[in-house]
Amino acid sequence: MISAIAQWINQMIPVFLQYGPIGLFILSIGEVFILPVPPDAVLIPMSLLNPSKALWYGFITIAGSAIGSVMGYYIGKWAGRPILARMVKPDMMQRIENLLNEHGSMAALLIGFSPIPDKPFTIAAGIFRINIVSFVVWLTISRGIRFMAEVLTIIFFGKTAVTLVQQYFGPISAVICIIVVIAIAFRYRMKAHDRES
Repeated sequence: MISAIAQWINQMIPVFLQYGPIGLFILSIGEVFILPVPPDAVLIPMSLLNPSKALWYGFITIAGSAIGSVMGYYIGKWAGRPILARMVKPDMMQRIENLLNEHGSMAALLIGFSPIPDKPFTIAAGIFRINIVSFVVWLTISRGIRFMAEVLTIIFFGKTAVTLVQQYFGPISAVICIIVVIAIAFRYRMKAHDRES
């Protein structure tokens, strides 16, 4: 099953690449709530082929991702739990609800930086009626930093950027996630302290 999905993803990447910026924009929208192909898989080769337009491609990806976040939110709000139930198990749904309710904007930061797929979270944000402006803004900021980091690496390092991204993006993302988790824990302790006093 996993190998079939991976094969399908590999087949879809050239399709989006074929349509250039429009394909990248459509993928960036759809990936947030339905498509399994990460926009990085199209953003990176497009930027390598045309480094002078890499920043523009980065902005296209960020804009599409923001629109996709809003669409995913409203899909969750209108279609509700049945869609999310197909994506995650009931206990995971409860964890997502707790994370979003307790740490809305901080949770969006964590989601954007981490390799965790956004789809369940954007849909869950709509189901659980998280503040849409805060959620979308913070998710867009975190994903925007991720996409622009890739683009700027390509601009400065050229083709060696692919190796750099493969080697260091995971550890850097992990460090950022740890920082965000610490910030969430600190915020949670502060709230608990305020309630006690």
